[in-house]
Amino acid sequence: MMSVIIPCLNEEGNLGALLAQLIEQKDIDLEIIVVDGGSTDGTILQAEQYGARVLHAKRGRGRQQNVGAAAATGEYLLFLHADSRLEQDNQLSLSLSWIKAAGKRTAGHFRLRFETENPAIKDRLRLFEYKTQLNREGTFSGDQGLLILRSDFKLMGGYSETYPFLEDKEFAERFADLGHFETIPSTLHTSARRFEQEGLEERLILNALIMGMFHLGNDYFFTRATDAYRDNNPDGTLNLTPFFQLAHKAVFSQGIAQGIVSWLTIGRYATKNLWQVRLSHHLRRNDAGRWLDNYDRYLKPITDNPVGYLLGSLIVLTWFYSWRFRPRTKQT
Repeated sequence: MMSVIIPCLNEEGNLGALLAQLIEQKDIDLEIIVVDGGSTDGTILQAEQYGARVLHAKRGRGRQQNVGAAAATGEYLLFLHADSRLEQDNQLSLSLSWIKAAGKRTAGHFRLRFETENPAIKDRLRLFEYKTQLNREGTFSGDQGLLILRSDFKLMGGYSETYPFLEDKEFAERFADLGHFETIPSTLHTSARRFEQEGLEERLILNALIMGMFHLGNDYFFTRATDAYRDNNPDGTLNLTPFFQLAHKAVFSQGIAQGIVSWLTIGRYATKNLWQVRLSHHLRRNDAGRWLDNYDRYLKPITDNPVGYLLGSLIVLTWFYSWRFRPRTKQT
């Protein structure tokens, strides 16, 4: 049996469509668990109407998913976000058969397809859709779903509850030492609502900041990030100024010397992800695979070294401080 675990917080507008698909899945025995983090809309009522088992937990995806996993009875666990959509009525039975045949300690995730009517957003998100099938370091996200043997999930100690988000990235890094990720040969559709509501460029920039802070393991940033969200613009788009100010304070929160080390660490992270720089261009040319092969063969050896990391740090510093002061200039 497969236990499907869905963490929710005010997902009345999305949850019903996913639950309707789940109860129509063929050739598989499913246990559907919705873990609510304190919804104030009709999320819980909707879950109950579709026959899902409803659990309650403190807000936080990692915590909510751990509560669901602890109560699950299935041999396999599938973690899905409430705005996920399946593409066929036997998708989960085929996925379960696939992972059973995949070998010991293999976790599966789906290819991702973003749903949006905005052609500009759709075009830009092609890069992220493509990355979901690569299984390269740092490319996994919870939007892709996670299908894993329950005993392996338990062996991992579940998701981290340290931060209110990024539990997926942290889990992926730890799981790489235990097993490996594989792409399930089917697609999961997900909403592009965050890019539409907050602004495409703003959201992409914020993602870059968050990943930089994540690779520093910077508690100062993440314990204060929720407060920064409260300063969004009146139209709902992201106001990036508080995030840049917070990131600057976080980097130097332990002094100038540690701040310099932190910038070098971020530069190293950025340099190791140079393969992404030209990926969109090559996707349009339909030769992305060739670009990745050439990068790994020729470019990575000459950039993945201390000199490359230093240059990467200087580039990131220039980008960061030009953006840090740009939003402030706009608002004066």
